[in-house]
Amino acid sequence: MIRVTKSDRAPQDAPRVAAQHYQFANHQVVFQTPVEPLSAFAEGAASPSFTDVLTRPVGAEVLDEDIASLEYQGKAQFANGMRDFKFWAKNKVRQIDIDGDPICRISLKERMIHVLCPGSFDDRLILEVITGPALILLAARKNTYCLHAGAVATAYGNACFLAESGLGKSTLSADGGEYWRQLADDILPIRLAEDRAWLSDYPQLKLANAQVKNPIREDTALDLVIRLSDKPADKVSFRRMDKKESMLEIVRHTVAARLFEKKQLVAHTSFAKRMAKHIPMVEMRFPRDIERIEEVRKKVKTYLKACQFA
Repeated sequence: MIRVTKSDRAPQDAPRVAAQHYQFANHQVVFQTPVEPLSAFAEGAASPSFTDVLTRPVGAEVLDEDIASLEYQGKAQFANGMRDFKFWAKNKVRQIDIDGDPICRISLKERMIHVLCPGSFDDRLILEVITGPALILLAARKNTYCLHAGAVATAYGNACFLAESGLGKSTLSADGGEYWRQLADDILPIRLAEDRAWLSDYPQLKLANAQVKNPIREDTALDLVIRLSDKPADKVSFRRMDKKESMLEIVRHTVAARLFEKKQLVAHTSFAKRMAKHIPMVEMRFPRDIERIEEVRKKVKTYLKACQFA
């Protein structure tokens, strides 16, 4: 279980609000108070005693920059803008700062996220940091990795699209009728077991209610990875990628991979090698014309059918 708490407390005379259980990427996550944008993932209120535990004051202080180690610094997309991102570490505690402000503290040992800044869990920046690097970092420690990818279910198998922003993965993965059902828009959790890549639901914050129209079932596996080429073409074509290429693309498109500690990087590399070995990857070149989107989808389904994944 992952616990999510915050520093600012409700007034003593405020009505009592129960903590809320949610399910993301096959992990149970309990928030100190309900989170309206994530209501589609809610599984019920926590017991009064557990709510009391979560609402007790905790000694979660901002890390001292003179003592903590700055593990990563760069630009990242949050709340509709490019922000300064810093990732601090001290022992088994991590901290994320955005634009110089501490946003949350992550306890790797206790599997706990504590929001350090003012504001509710519904605040867009806070919610994106929690459901982005913070939760994904903890999920990875339990061998569930999240790809920055869109995904679809077809009558012939399930495919995901890897690409940099702006190359069309969200457009391609959007619902397209009964035989083109969206599984993910932006974040795709994957767990390897029995030489299969099993998928699970995760908040898609760019979509209404943060959820795809038809949630992923527990028995949903990935059949094909499609790397979208950055070179447009007049016709749709597929090139089978070798295992080394595939492994590097998986590593490259794993969310929050730059924040993994050394031991986690080794485990992640092993995950990428296994996935590249068992799940085929192709590079797809295609016309960047919205009027031809159905043509591209048809070619993907034809390729899946020819490979007989379903």
